[in-house]
Amino acid sequence: MSDIVESAGRGMLALAKWVVIYGFVEFFLYGCGYITLKLICFGKYPESKQQHKNLCITVGLVVFITAISVVSVFNSQ
Repeated sequence: MSDIVESAGRGMLALAKWVVIYGFVEFFLYGCGYITLKLICFGKYPESKQQHKNLCITVGLVVFITAISVVSVFNSQ
């Protein structure tokens, strides 16, 4: 009986982890990258949301890491 509960708990934890990671990447990083690209290119690029998904996520990750680095540098002084 405990094996069933343990495997169900592992499955629920894996599902929750996937939802959190997918939500962070899809909504936060993609949104941050999309808005950054729109601001840099004055609204001309990217044309459609799904066409340049990987580029938007990469730019969002770079912006996120840069923001964390800037905050940590200014807080260490």
